[in-house]
Amino acid sequence: MFLAKINNVNLLDHFEKIYLITSYHTKDRLKDTLPHLKENGIDPELFVAPIKYHFPHYHKYNTEQIWPGKLSVACAYEQLFQKCLIENTETALFIEDDITLLNNWENIIKAKWFSQKNWYMLKDGVQCHFFGMSNRAMRDFLNKYALNNYHIDFAFNDLDKNISTSHFTRQRSVEKQVPSAIDTEEDKYDLQF
Repeated sequence: MFLAKINNVNLLDHFEKIYLITSYHTKDRLKDTLPHLKENGIDPELFVAPIKYHFPHYHKYNTEQIWPGKLSVACAYEQLFQKCLIENTETALFIEDDITLLNNWENIIKAKWFSQKNWYMLKDGVQCHFFGMSNRAMRDFLNKYALNNYHIDFAFNDLDKNISTSHFTRQRSVEKQVPSAIDTEEDKYDLQF
């Protein structure tokens, strides 16, 4: 059972599953992110994205600038959405590995997210670093964008123009506190376990 309760906010009352997406080359982020989430009562299931260098030819022959890291995270979400559909998961929360929850996040999420009935998709801001999806939204996403190279953030925004957004998190890579794993043309690294 995943712990997800803090200050009378029980995320498992609203989401059947809670996933934390990471990758092999961003695994060092977890040493900060996992304790931070646990301090805030969130103990998600870890999901590791495919290694981005599995996509070099796709990157090379595309007509637009698409980094393998972008494809890696898109594949991770597609795999998770498929997993949720196969398991008949009605609602799921997805968190990326560079997230920081802001002070008072519990009150904001209660007021902005949990007051809604029959929601389709819930997002914090314009990026896809902390968002909830209904089964219907996951199915719609896969039907419209599976195997597509469209940017994942844009796809979510296009999928539902009425997405409920709020601002109770920060993304450390966007704020340049940790290196980006998406918009870097080359970030050679050694796999060490």
